Amino acid sequence: MDDPNTLTVTLGELVEKVEERVRSGAYDSASEVVRAGLEALEREERAFDAELKAKVEEALADPRPWL
Repeated sequence: MDDPNTLTVTLGELVEKVEERVRSGAYDSASEVVRAGLEALEREERAFDAELKAKVEEALADPRPWL
């Protein structure tokens, strides 16, 4: 039976970057590198969404007529 917390991925050329981070001692394992990357992606997406929402709200609040 598969472990629901385990996922096999193909990194291609990115595997070297993952291994470099582990070798540097910044991370203990490839799993930690991938988790950190996904967490960074989540932060980036949240920041983008917040910025987009702010721009839409700003545009909607603008009293000038729409083009």
